[in-house]
Amino acid sequence: MIDDKVSTVIYQEASITIQVQSHVSRALSARLSHIVYGTTGPRYRQLSAPKRSQQLANPYVFLLYVGTQLAGLYCLAARQVSVASGNASAYYGRYLAVLSGFQGKGLGKLLKEQALAYIATQQKKPYLFYSYIETSNTRSTQISQGAGFTQLGRAEPLLFSRSSPRRAASFMQLPDAEKATMSHLLAETYASHGLVDLTHLYHEDHYYVLKEKNTILAGIQVYPIEWDFVQMPGLSGWMALHVLPRFSSFRPHQHRLVSLDAAYVKPGHAAQLTTLLTSVLSHFEVTSALWMLDVHSPFYALLQAMDLGWLSRFKQRILTDILVKPVGLDRQDLLAYEGQPLYLSAFDYS
Repeated sequence: MIDDKVSTVIYQEASITIQVQSHVSRALSARLSHIVYGTTGPRYRQLSAPKRSQQLANPYVFLLYVGTQLAGLYCLAARQVSVASGNASAYYGRYLAVLSGFQGKGLGKLLKEQALAYIATQQKKPYLFYSYIETSNTRSTQISQGAGFTQLGRAEPLLFSRSSPRRAASFMQLPDAEKATMSHLLAETYASHGLVDLTHLYHEDHYYVLKEKNTILAGIQVYPIEWDFVQMPGLSGWMALHVLPRFSSFRPHQHRLVSLDAAYVKPGHAAQLTTLLTSVLSHFEVTSALWMLDVHSPFYALLQAMDLGWLSRFKQRILTDILVKPVGLDRQDLLAYEGQPLYLSAFDYS
């Protein structure tokens, strides 16, 4: 079994054992880069997952063993999120996986059920669980629905790309002295959103802005990541994997990109968003950025009206459900109104 400082058995029956621990061990982190994500759209491995897993705040890590073999894992990250009734304790679910050789035996369902049951013994009501699951991922959706999750919103991952991005002269890293101002601007920007969690705001000091005469025109949080594209659907996907690398800097098996969240645009300066994103690509020496947005978000509408670039032409539309299981809360406690935009953290989805 994987060594860990603190590990508690929460389930034992026949050869199956489920343990919970308070951090992701380095041995487990190394396994995360081998998990393949995606269903009908692109399928990929998150090569930066080992590093990201070491940066999780307040994780509950659940490990399922068959005998002495690790067969499944699941993580619930604790935080506070905004809901219509105020703030609520929440647990974001990630890394749900049953390893090869153990699939199709109901272990994922068992693991998730036992993880939720364990949190119920530790957390006073009210609270909620939530996760992001592709609409085409019927297996994970069925497991979640069986555990009592329902759809609260819908999002779409959008790709912004430029083959030769240029950095604007007004682009800069947000100075420490201006973080309080930026936090205030973001609080105003996302006051209309639900499930807002800014735990990882200013992560690694990767918040960047465009400024003009000491005024912030636009800003965004950036997370450098690396993916290995295992499969891309259709003829365009085949060309992206096998032809495009010959004529461009696109490297499908070691594709460096950035993911984005916590954006701000000063009213009346929407055109600055393209300049900001292009400058981010140039600064990090990458050609693409991933930004997953609720389909009701004002930023989603802005990006839909933009030229997203060459890479988006190889991407099929993929929708993601925001699934939630409230405990001691009802839907009216979560949403101020139906269709309210929900906040998605790039730290979570990438």
